[in-house]
Amino acid sequence: MGALLSEIADDTLPLRPLHLSFREFLLDPKASGPFCVSALSAHGDLARISLNIVNQDLRFNICDLDTSYLRNKDIPNLPDRILENIPFSLRYVCRAWAIHFSQAPEKPMIDDVIYFFRHKLLYWFEVLALIQGFPSVQEQLLQILTWCKTKEGRLPDLANFAEEGRQFVEAFGNILVEATSHLYLSALSFIPASSIIAATYAPQFPNIARVTSASGELIPDPLQGHTGKVVCLAFSPDGLYIASGSQDSTVHIWDVKTSKQVSELSLGHTHFIEGVKFSPNGEIIASSSLDGTVRFWNVKAQSKKCIQVSKPLEGHTSFIFCLSFSFDGKRLVSGSHEKTLHLWNVETGDGIGDLLKGHLGAVIALSIIGGGA
Repeated sequence: MGALLSEIADDTLPLRPLHLSFREFLLDPKASGPFCVSALSAHGDLARISLNIVNQDLRFNICDLDTSYLRNKDIPNLPDRILENIPFSLRYVCRAWAIHFSQAPEKPMIDDVIYFFRHKLLYWFEVLALIQGFPSVQEQLLQILTWCKTKEGRLPDLANFAEEGRQFVEAFGNILVEATSHLYLSALSFIPASSIIAATYAPQFPNIARVTSASGELIPDPLQGHTGKVVCLAFSPDGLYIASGSQDSTVHIWDVKTSKQVSELSLGHTHFIEGVKFSPNGEIIASSSLDGTVRFWNVKAQSKKCIQVSKPLEGHTSFIFCLSFSFDGKRLVSGSHEKTLHLWNVETGDGIGDLLKGHLGAVIALSIIGGGA
């Protein structure tokens, strides 16, 4: 058959006709007579065989790895383990079973498909991650999902499995290719507990981490508005707003729920912003800059528009990197490149006492502890 088919001497590769005319010959009953092959019947046969193989051979930790805490590239002899434990027949059916099933003229093996999704889905993902086969997953699950939506196949649970499987691979596929064990250690933990995949498989892994508040909602798009790098952030005490400081010399205020900018503090600092802090009551924002000043801004409760409430606080002789309010919000302490701390009266903007000295290097982080007295 070497004159008609390629790869006949290699058990690891699928057979392919050397010329399309041979395929056309086999599919044409008039030309091939008793040798004719029905494509639809062949898909049905391959679907049955494929489902038998995946339902029988797929299992947890198919390569018998000794630890779950290594990236794939750090696992000793992983290629040899894959070769030993994942035969080429299993690799093929993992990449193609759903394609054959979707094109089969009859679906008598529907019970096998349901069994697969309820018992083998994660093990399928495991094999595909190990053999770099994830590119085939989305197309296969889309074929199942499309069939489920036809009159012939109205199976809501199966459709949910297929749709959630597509979302699962989209969210975690790149990670699992790098560290397949995190399919069970991490990915399963971070899908919503209400999902059909979590409800089906999480009970099988009682010792994995539990995320009790996962909603499955998409994280909002990045907050965009600054024209320079963002170097510091602070949440308001109520968690409803974010203040961001940037190398464009501005501070922006963002609404957490809407992801929209609600205010911009653009007049004041003449150099990069290095620190931002909300006061404990959320009414004042303090900002520090490489221009050597600290500024206080009054945050109106309703609009979050900010008004500078005092003159620039000048006492340091170099860049100011960090800020911290006292617990009562009446004082602020700032840390500087000049190795000093400065204490300020928030209401008046006046410095309190002398510069605090003692550090041998720039002060880049600080926090008031205890009662703040």
